[in-house]
Amino acid sequence: MSHFFSNFVKELFTKPEDVSTQETLLSTIQSNFPDKKQEDILLIYCVAGLLTRVAYSDLIITDDEQQAMVTHLTKWSKIDHSIATQVMQIASQQMILLSGIENHKYCSPLITLLVESERYALLETLFHIANSDGETSPTEQEEIRSITIGLGLPHRYFTAARAKVMNLA
Repeated sequence: MSHFFSNFVKELFTKPEDVSTQETLLSTIQSNFPDKKQEDILLIYCVAGLLTRVAYSDLIITDDEQQAMVTHLTKWSKIDHSIATQVMQIASQQMILLSGIENHKYCSPLITLLVESERYALLETLFHIANSDGETSPTEQEEIRSITIGLGLPHRYFTAARAKVMNLA
């Protein structure tokens, strides 16, 4: 296990009772992506967590939000549709756990793994998911605003991503 990856896992689950949850979730992700490097698995894990935090901010993940996750993950990351579907399924199955982890724990590794333009594109993806039911709620916007800060992006990126997605709706 790489140093970067193992540090992330240790920081993510700090309580002793979280160890079995951590192992279950990581083994689920690793078994779904056996050929991926650990940094790629970390990227998938963090993105799935952020997608879940936005989609589940209203305490339900709708079919439209699940479909938007797959569609926009495929566009954003240029990953295969089947991999995007797997990420969405993990996010949906583990929504309570993933949504309970603080944004900054997902965002910190993404600052290292993604360049600024990729982080901005991730913001657009988050807005597409939030807006998949035809509107972006204030709760979803606040969640994305917090993620914007965690990703080390200026507020103007939040405003630009929101405007771009809202004008497309």
